[in-house]
Amino acid sequence: MKTTKEKEAATPVLDPALQADILPFIKDLRENNNREWFAEHKPRYDRLRKHLEVMTDACIARMSRFDPELAGLTAKRCMYRIYRDTRFSPDKTPYKRYIGIFICKGGAHGEFSGYYLHLEPGHCAVGAGVYGLQPESMKKIRQHIYYRSADFKKIVLEPAIVKTFGELDQAAKMKMPPKGFDKNFPDMEWLKYRHYFLMAPVSDRAVGALSYIDKVVEYTRMLQPFNAFLNEALSF
Repeated sequence: MKTTKEKEAATPVLDPALQADILPFIKDLRENNNREWFAEHKPRYDRLRKHLEVMTDACIARMSRFDPELAGLTAKRCMYRIYRDTRFSPDKTPYKRYIGIFICKGGAHGEFSGYYLHLEPGHCAVGAGVYGLQPESMKKIRQHIYYRSADFKKIVLEPAIVKTFGELDQAAKMKMPPKGFDKNFPDMEWLKYRHYFLMAPVSDRAVGALSYIDKVVEYTRMLQPFNAFLNEALSF
């Protein structure tokens, strides 16, 4: 059994100054999105990147208590690169205007549902779900909803979820029913989504404080049943 001192030593120490600098750095990068500026400020980014890893690991440790599927996951597997892939884009700016962290049992690029932290001045959010999955994976989710629509609706229509996260993205819905499903299915509207994702905004002020981790844990705990339902579908 660990002593109190050992437990304290194992607790990650986060620098409040670095936490407060996350969004200002992204704002500065957005206004100076070029390789010359980034190279000059690379030490600042490296310090923030390391801080974000420690912050994310701290989130994972607490989230694993209510979502065992996250056990053993590390921040490095969850953090997206700041560098943009400009090969097929008319926008050739080299760096993203935000920082994205996807805490998912398969890592940031896995075919599973997970929890997403979006860090962007004026548009920060915490959410969960699946986005941009392969057709076969989407079919699994729709089949799961088809056979367990009552359970799914109970999760997404739970009053606290609706109040905090709103509804699934209506703009991402298909106009016609997906192929392979009974068109007379009474809950067909729930099968038409191209993405199954719930998001809640977080203020810039909240992100700049060390208590941001508490907000992440609060929101992801609420979303755990939603995340578990989607991952149960993908596990078949």
